[in-house]
Amino acid sequence: MYCNKKIIISIIGLFEVLSSNVFAATNSYGGKYNYGSNVSGSVTIDNNNAINLDGVTLTPSSSDQEFFSTKIKFDSSSPSGTIMAGGSLTSNGGEFNVSNNSTLNGSITGASNTIKNSSTGNSAYPINITHSNALLSATGQQITVNDSTVNGSITGAKNESIGVSNYAIGGVYALNSQVNFTAKSGDINIDNSSVSGDVIGAINRSVADQAYSGISAGTSSTISFIATGDNLKLDDSLIQGKVVGSSNYIQGWTRGLSAQSNSNLTFSAIGGNIEISNSKVSGEIIGANNSIIGATGGASISSAQVSMLASGGQISVDNATVGSIYGARNDIIATENYSNAIFIDQKSKLTINATNSTINLSGNTVLSNTDSTNNTTYDAELWGGYINIQGELAGDGQANIYSDSFTGNTLNFSSSAITVAKMGNFENYNFSLNDNNKNVINSSTGLITVTDTLQNDDTVTAAGTTKNQSTAKLTGISGNVDIKNGDTIILVDATGAVIKGGDTSQTGLGQIITQGQKETIKVGLIKEVEVEYSFAGNDNQQLVATVNSNDGNDGGASVNNDYIKQLKVLSESRLASLMAINRGADIISSDILRQIDQQPVQTFKPFLIVQSGYDRYNSGSHINSNTTVAVMGGNYQFNDHFSLGALYEYGNGTYDTYNSFNIGKAKGSGNTHYYGAGLIAKYTYDIFYTDASLRYGRSKTNYGNNDIITGGGSRLSYKNTVDYWGGHVGAGFTYAINDKSTLDTSLKYLVTSLDGADAMIEGSYVKFNKANSTRMQLGEQLKHQLSPTIMIFGGVAYDYEFNGRPRVKVDGYNIDKASTRGSTGIVELGINVKPIPKATQLELGFVTKGYVGKHQGITGLVNLNYRF
Repeated sequence: MYCNKKIIISIIGLFEVLSSNVFAATNSYGGKYNYGSNVSGSVTIDNNNAINLDGVTLTPSSSDQEFFSTKIKFDSSSPSGTIMAGGSLTSNGGEFNVSNNSTLNGSITGASNTIKNSSTGNSAYPINITHSNALLSATGQQITVNDSTVNGSITGAKNESIGVSNYAIGGVYALNSQVNFTAKSGDINIDNSSVSGDVIGAINRSVADQAYSGISAGTSSTISFIATGDNLKLDDSLIQGKVVGSSNYIQGWTRGLSAQSNSNLTFSAIGGNIEISNSKVSGEIIGANNSIIGATGGASISSAQVSMLASGGQISVDNATVGSIYGARNDIIATENYSNAIFIDQKSKLTINATNSTINLSGNTVLSNTDSTNNTTYDAELWGGYINIQGELAGDGQANIYSDSFTGNTLNFSSSAITVAKMGNFENYNFSLNDNNKNVINSSTGLITVTDTLQNDDTVTAAGTTKNQSTAKLTGISGNVDIKNGDTIILVDATGAVIKGGDTSQTGLGQIITQGQKETIKVGLIKEVEVEYSFAGNDNQQLVATVNSNDGNDGGASVNNDYIKQLKVLSESRLASLMAINRGADIISSDILRQIDQQPVQTFKPFLIVQSGYDRYNSGSHINSNTTVAVMGGNYQFNDHFSLGALYEYGNGTYDTYNSFNIGKAKGSGNTHYYGAGLIAKYTYDIFYTDASLRYGRSKTNYGNNDIITGGGSRLSYKNTVDYWGGHVGAGFTYAINDKSTLDTSLKYLVTSLDGADAMIEGSYVKFNKANSTRMQLGEQLKHQLSPTIMIFGGVAYDYEFNGRPRVKVDGYNIDKASTRGSTGIVELGINVKPIPKATQLELGFVTKGYVGKHQGITGLVNLNYRF
């Protein structure tokens, strides 16, 4: 880093440069922290550079009233500019965790780069470069706020260039240069907390507060602002500001943006995944947003190309009260009356897209605002894409403005009925009926009521406009909802609202929504029904779906065999739980009983075994599983022949199911864990032996499949907790090849049984029958004593599964069974060592096993035992 004056670098990660003509090539990483004052509770930075605040009350010591994981800041008063020679600023945040009733009297930022210029001289820019390059990169990590209060805003990652006086003529100026701002948020999780300001994933800002342009791009310059959001989750929380996934914000006192002479500017906001549940958001929710704002002009474009690209990602709102929702949004605003929002000449091109956003509304969600007297008003808005141009259009290049606020924008609606003032620019409207909204059946209330404007903006092409019509349909009905032939559901009610296609006012709803034909939709898990669409009401401003019976009966719904076949995934999930418990059976019947070989009489040997591995079960389709099993216990050798032991076992695993059906692929995932206790016994006579085990415990399983959507609009999922039991009996003999090598031949019969369970899923009764595994295992193992303290061994085994076919019924219909019935080959290699020669009672072992056949995979095992 070079400067001609003084650089102050604080130990808390705040970099301030009080100088001019700075070459910036600076990196800052997480684990730095602005502590502030009034500290109580615990403040720690762990080995992973995560900042943890537990029960803390803090007020920031910085003038910015900001807490940050890492921040680079240049603040100059040079009349020639702050950053002149180019270079790069890279800020990589660490985790920031706030919990246990902490109160932060300031804002939180994960990673930040800030460049300011407060010069009182003429022509000062924070970034003022010629024939050079400048990069600002901020990458945030996870920010978590639990059970706490933040009196400020939360931002995942931020880059900003700010001119703060009336002489600082802009935020960024580039001539024959390249400027890149990239901000990428990490996950932001807010649970049972309050935030008084905004919550923003990633933002790039270039602002001239009191004079001239936010950005000025001179001859042959390239300027790129890219903001990328990640996962932003709010649960049981209050946000008094707005929630934004990603944003680029350009503001000037006169013009927001000036682009000239073959310059190329791109502003790209890429939304992440916003999830809001059981919360209240007082402000707007925006997936992705680009804004260019000026007083006398928004954007002035001469012989240049400018692109504003907002791609909204996914916004999911469940059981929450929120303000207006915009999937993707672009704003170009001239704040003074009769000013030009856009000036563009015929040698220029402006592209404005607000596309590819998905909005999911579920539960009892409400869209509302609050007026000046704190009364609730239902004048919120709901938009897929939104382009907001305020001011006049000027210049001879207006035909070179291309925009799309429609393509790929989708609304998935399963919430209780809502009322909004304005709605539009969704290519797809998907509705589903469930317990939340079944009261609209045969009612005069629509699922969505629009009181002011229903609009689809046109996609502008070079020669004119292309009219866009949305597709709206009822995608399914929950099995909990009673339907019959002739039932009607108003999907959209725009009675009295202005209906607009582009800038043209229309009358009927059919002008912007395609009238659907008859189609068959899903009911619950396994049924279907036919619906027909029509327009009704005053001026045909209601879209209505009418239920028609497929088979002529009054009940309406009939069984679809393809839906039944899809539910094989329930048997797959059940099988994954059973196979996880089998891994414990293998450890007990083989590895543990090996540890008690040759145990001296009247000694007690405690043991601990941990095994982890990857498994694939070929079940007709297949299941992939990652499982860890731990078994601990002890064994007592009563005499030369008989020993008895007790154990406790715990297993935990995640798994994925993979299936392909006539109506599409279905990939699911789940987790299972079990715990239990058991007994082991072994009887030896000469070279012959028998052994046995018995175990009992509880198994818990969660499963979900995003590719199988119920009629009510939710993914297929279930949870259950059941008992299991298992055991084995075995016999074998050992044969001494020489004084150091021994062969062990064994035959074992193993049984595992998982109790049955019931579940109600979307009104369907699901019966999980008892699931059983019965196996025969023939094995051969060779042991070799390398030294008094080291023994190596290897073995092969043949395993045959006689059962392994969980049975499931849904509403009395048999579901196809997943099956691991068949053969598996097993190969193992291991070593046992006594690491302390003078303490031979201690033994440590390592084993690797490979599986081929119906069960494929590889596992690693560590065991530890000590003889008393």
